[in-house]
Amino acid sequence: MKLPIVNITKLLIKASEKKLEEIVWERWLVDYQNMDDKTFVSFNNYLKKMKAPQEQSTPETVAETFNKLKSKVKNPE
Repeated sequence: MKLPIVNITKLLIKASEKKLEEIVWERWLVDYQNMDDKTFVSFNNYLKKMKAPQEQSTPETVAETFNKLKSKVKNPE
């Protein structure tokens, strides 16, 4: 059986989406145990949140980290 590459790609994408959904479901079940009326999140909303792109902060340079630590040593809070 030969499938066009487009169909194979679509099947692989669908399979990876289903696997992600399965992983998120397992995580939601764990989090569900700690939810109450105020903190309840439906699975669909939970899934949307997990699929949303995460904002990534830019990493600090070594110099920036050094300067932060240096100022803490000079002026401990």
